[in-house]
Amino acid sequence: MNRLKALRTLLFPLLILAGGAWGIRLIGSMDRLPPTPSSLQAQPVVTVQRVEPSWQAPQIILHGEVRSDRQLRLMTRIQGRVAYISPALKLGGAVKQGALLLSLEDREARLHLQAQQARTRTAELELEIEAGRQKIAKQDWAVLRLGEVEQASDLALRLPHLGVVRQKLEMARIELAQAQQELSYTKLYAPFDALVVSKDVAMGQWLKAGEEIARLLDSQRFLVHLPISSSQFALLDQNKLKLGEGPKLFLRPAHDLQAPPSVAQLTGFVGELLAPTRRLVLLAQLDNPMQNRGTLLLPGSFVQAQFTGQLQPHIYAIPPQARHNGDRIWTVETLQNPTLRSYGIHPLWQQGEVWYTTLTEAGQKPLLLVTSPLSLPVEGQSVSVTQSTALSTQGQQP
Repeated sequence: MNRLKALRTLLFPLLILAGGAWGIRLIGSMDRLPPTPSSLQAQPVVTVQRVEPSWQAPQIILHGEVRSDRQLRLMTRIQGRVAYISPALKLGGAVKQGALLLSLEDREARLHLQAQQARTRTAELELEIEAGRQKIAKQDWAVLRLGEVEQASDLALRLPHLGVVRQKLEMARIELAQAQQELSYTKLYAPFDALVVSKDVAMGQWLKAGEEIARLLDSQRFLVHLPISSSQFALLDQNKLKLGEGPKLFLRPAHDLQAPPSVAQLTGFVGELLAPTRRLVLLAQLDNPMQNRGTLLLPGSFVQAQFTGQLQPHIYAIPPQARHNGDRIWTVETLQNPTLRSYGIHPLWQQGEVWYTTLTEAGQKPLLLVTSPLSLPVEGQSVSVTQSTALSTQGQQP
């Protein structure tokens, strides 16, 4: 029994070794498949899209800030106690041009005015009296010196007296005008339609001359400051802009681009560059902003402005799927000779995900843009085109 077990233990490994040797001989006797020649490898397959240059009106998007066209610090010209404050003179209030905003106690100013009126009337009477005296002096001189050649002196004719009285009247009238002006300083009126953005005054308060009581912003017109790059500025009709006849633009709050737009108009540009970025700053005028049908935009609001520039020739519309590595496109020269060529591009403007640009290297000819992914493309590489589509872009006539 033990011998049988030992025989089995020895026999199994021998059978396994024999089977392995036979398998190795069988594999070695099999013919290997011939390798595929590199010349038979398939060409890259690409999809292309045809685009043609055309006239296009650029859609320009800028960001800027709304500012008031005029600001006023409301101050008193004379000292006095506050006797009246308009209900509209409050933080956030709206005042109309010519409305009375504040009055100071004017009793002393009125008394001073009455005194100056009396002095002026007295000086006028003195002038009338002195004029009569001069007339009598001339008559007396004519009677006393009748037939004589001697000429009458200025003193005899009371000319110096008349000059002094006239000077007194002139000074009285000047002081009367000053008294009238001081009385007018007791009342403050709104110089234009305005929003009250600050107020620092109360009934009965004693104010010093030159003390600020409120700050007003013109509510009839706001200005929008829009920094613009030199390349974007070149897309505008600069002659019309210099005449204040720029295009209309649509303003939306920068934090809510779905809000109804307010309509403004480009009127010019600031006469100096913006200090941090050295950019030109366009000016857009927003009239009657409080009655504008769009979103209410107050001074200090950050906005997005969108408008149409001047028509540009030979513009290519580059879809997002045709851009490779961000700013490069690959094209197929012709369908008959499908080899790759690349161009670096820089957008003149962007509408959605489509870039609009010029390509002087392309010679203003139609392009077959590669829109399918490329793996390690090489200039002049042969490809196989399986599908060709045309990009639908509507050009415009100048």
